[in-house]
Amino acid sequence: MLIAGELNKLKSVTIATPFFNEEPGLENFFNILKKINFLLNDKIKVKYLFIDDGSVDGTKSKLIKFKDQNPNYNIEVHSHERNMGYGKTLKNSIFLSNSNYLITYDSDCTYDYNIIDSLIKNIEIDNYDIIN
Repeated sequence: MLIAGELNKLKSVTIATPFFNEEPGLENFFNILKKINFLLNDKIKVKYLFIDDGSVDGTKSKLIKFKDQNPNYNIEVHSHERNMGYGKTLKNSIFLSNSNYLITYDSDCTYDYNIIDSLIKNIEIDNYDIIN
């Protein structure tokens, strides 16, 4: 049985997203990010970590523009000078995350964003170290 207030043991989460030449799909990603932010609002402190993996289109500049236009979101934008691959972006996500937990969410929004709330609840309730 959960006592009131116990569900908020989780203090912070980083949601990391790797990008590589994703300019055409960024508007959809930004719309989903706003829904994620609304979903998690007041539940947990959220940091968004965008890692551009050496894109040669306008991805990086659009990420920075979105960050600048949304100062109420805790967004960090990092970039590789050249494409380093998905594995390197994941490794950097772990290195750059300074929260209790890390969730990776792909820029093409393949998975329903509502799953993030479920992941967080499962971590809190069952005290897991890793959940997929």
